[in-house]
Amino acid sequence: MIEKFVEENIERDIKSFELRDVIYERYLKYCKFHGLEPLTRTRFGKQLDNLNLGVKHARFRNYIREVGRQGVRLLPCKY
Repeated sequence: MIEKFVEENIERDIKSFELRDVIYERYLKYCKFHGLEPLTRTRFGKQLDNLNLGVKHARFRNYIREVGRQGVRLLPCKY
């Protein structure tokens, strides 16, 4: 199931950075649209790790720590 989500919503792009929460929110929309039971945030993150999807990364912007994945970009939302 997670593989299909990734295939439809995420593109590898070495210059891009997506926030962890933004990716998870898109996943929740995907599950609701398809009538699927979503994984917990923790399990979802582990599944992305298993797929080697981007690199976990934290950056600071205006003294706020942003956690996400480097090397991936969300495609335009279809839902």
